[in-house]
Amino acid sequence: MNRDNPKQEQDDFLYIGPRICATTLLSHTKAFRSLKNPPPTRDWTTGEVRPPSYVGTLRRSLDQLEETLNMEMKKQRDAAELKRVQQYEVDVTLDPDTAHCCLILSEDGKQAHDGGVLKKLPDNPQRFTVNPRVLTRQSFSSGRFYFELQKVGLFVDYDEGLVSFYDVEARVHIYSSAGCTFVAFVNENYD
Repeated sequence: MNRDNPKQEQDDFLYIGPRICATTLLSHTKAFRSLKNPPPTRDWTTGEVRPPSYVGTLRRSLDQLEETLNMEMKKQRDAAELKRVQQYEVDVTLDPDTAHCCLILSEDGKQAHDGGVLKKLPDNPQRFTVNPRVLTRQSFSSGRFYFELQKVGLFVDYDEGLVSFYDVEARVHIYSSAGCTFVAFVNENYD
């Protein structure tokens, strides 16, 4: 090694350095050859990771809870809506003079059912003769009103053209129809 000439020393180092490193690495490699070959690695590109089994159970439980809550909220909304329309309650009774001859009316005029037989009734031009129908004694031509017949609540908003039906016992909304046009009813062979 020549200390007087740094360039020469660098050349010697570059020349000797790699040879020493190569020799050192070679001797270490020979020492590891006695080890067993590593186990084969698995190809994970086609594998899948599945969530634990409780995740599916939890998802189903949460979905069921959400459905139950939604149903309960709908019941609460329906009950509140029914309470709101009941403030427009009016007293109506069925008109026996318009009832079809197969219908039997309750004494209070709030219910009608098919008696299964045709009764002989006095002739009345307002009586339904073909289909089992009946009119109420009261008539309305404006405003809002609500009444109950046979456990069904009926709300009419005459001005908005809205008719809504409610199951009074279950306190749920059954159906609404918007955009209705109301006309005076004349029973002349209309059946």
